[in-house]
Amino acid sequence: MKRRTFLKISTIAGGSLLVGCSFRSPKLMSTPQASEAELGLWVRIGNDNSITLILPSAEMGQHAHTGQAMLIAEELEVSLESVQVVTAPINSEYENQELFNLQRTDGSTSISAFWEKLRKVGAGTRIMLTTAGAKEWDVPVSECKADSGHIHHYASGRSLSYGKLALSASKLSPPDDLTLKNPDQFRLIGRSIPDIHTPSKSNGSAQFGIDVRRPGMVYAAVCQSPVFGGELKSYDKKAALSQIGVEALVPIPNGIAVVADSTWHAMKGLEVLNPKFIGGSTKGLNSKIISSKMRNSLENLGKADIKSEKFLDVEYELPYLHHATMEPMNCTAHVTSDFCEIWVPTQFQTETHKAAMEVTGFSENKVIVHTTLLGGGFGRRLAADFVVQAVMVSKELQKPVQVIWSREEDVQHGFYRTAYTRRFQVGLNDEGIPEQWESQSSQQNFMATLLPIFGWLNFDPSTIAGAVHDYPLLPKHFYSIEGVNVTHSPVDLGVPIGAWRAPINSTNVFFTESVMDELAFLS
Repeated sequence: MKRRTFLKISTIAGGSLLVGCSFRSPKLMSTPQASEAELGLWVRIGNDNSITLILPSAEMGQHAHTGQAMLIAEELEVSLESVQVVTAPINSEYENQELFNLQRTDGSTSISAFWEKLRKVGAGTRIMLTTAGAKEWDVPVSECKADSGHIHHYASGRSLSYGKLALSASKLSPPDDLTLKNPDQFRLIGRSIPDIHTPSKSNGSAQFGIDVRRPGMVYAAVCQSPVFGGELKSYDKKAALSQIGVEALVPIPNGIAVVADSTWHAMKGLEVLNPKFIGGSTKGLNSKIISSKMRNSLENLGKADIKSEKFLDVEYELPYLHHATMEPMNCTAHVTSDFCEIWVPTQFQTETHKAAMEVTGFSENKVIVHTTLLGGGFGRRLAADFVVQAVMVSKELQKPVQVIWSREEDVQHGFYRTAYTRRFQVGLNDEGIPEQWESQSSQQNFMATLLPIFGWLNFDPSTIAGAVHDYPLLPKHFYSIEGVNVTHSPVDLGVPIGAWRAPINSTNVFFTESVMDELAFLS
């Protein structure tokens, strides 16, 4: 996209419905107020000089909103205290170019992916406001300066707030060229800044997924098969419906939802439901079998031939790890015959949007996604299984439904960091320095969960992340070691896996550094 086209979209192209969640107020914001001027898809300015920044990344405690707001505010010449932030709605302009052009938050990319783009948003908006001020006073733009949310003409002592100029600025053409600040000009970037959500989290107005309330809303608790892929066979409908507050029972994939007038009543309904399940891909699977299958897969690779007289031969094994976010999985959905509206703590708006469209059959413009604050993500909220459940139940009942998982369901039905077995054989030379490094691993195919082609290829390049340097092409070790060889044997255990806080580096780097410690003792 040409710079001029980008700026026109990002700084003045108004008119589209902006949907998000304001985190300086408990009220969900779905559209600009009548007193606000839209300066594109990124900035809204009210005539009271209130400034709202629409940010592309989900906020889950990693301070992405604060960092991204700093990028815009730096070039816009405003303080963070003067702005509100809103998580962006579904729109291609908010896609992460470092993550397959999808609207998602992971991979530590919230700043790197939007570093230049958000600064250009701030600079372009500032220039248009400055130009509007110059036109208002009929003076050269070069004589006007932006500072602290105002445009100043110091020669005459006049100034106007951004709010007074926003409407006229939104009608201007964007600048052809932008000059961004040099690092020595930064006022915000690079400094320690309090998190922008601290006030709302302190006074209780912050909106997490479980804080959402809608008129006429009911609550659902779910029970899913304890075996992955199992199916519901039977349940005690009469007992559940006889409980206080229970209104309905709705089948969901691999389980059932109990709907009631409160989460507590829904959970009490589950207690007497007595569900029975059959089948499942992991029936009978336990830790001992998992370990055995991974070791058998490892043995298929065979051991390397180590030439050195002094060598290390060790194996490491790591279990599945759950995310255990502070806020359990939840989603609020309202499906009618005309639209689907969702309030959800998600890391992956694109997947959420797609899942809702598949359940409802609606076109993309009839599905609205509001992203709330996330009470932890760590990769678990890249999945949309809990979104599907909420949309299905709401579609059945035609009313707003909030699905909240119990902690037991949350732990039992995650997308875990894969279990992992890795063998190391390292030969040392006469000086005690590693000269041959052989590593064989066995795990489930993590990359196939991101790109199915890796499952088809039966290849997982992530197995060498953190194990060698220049991933994924060059088998060069992090350390100055020649003769590095890394091999992998995938194993299919049927357990759902997913991203988990650097899912591969958190294993491979641990292995590598542990081996280096053992080599230090050996040498």
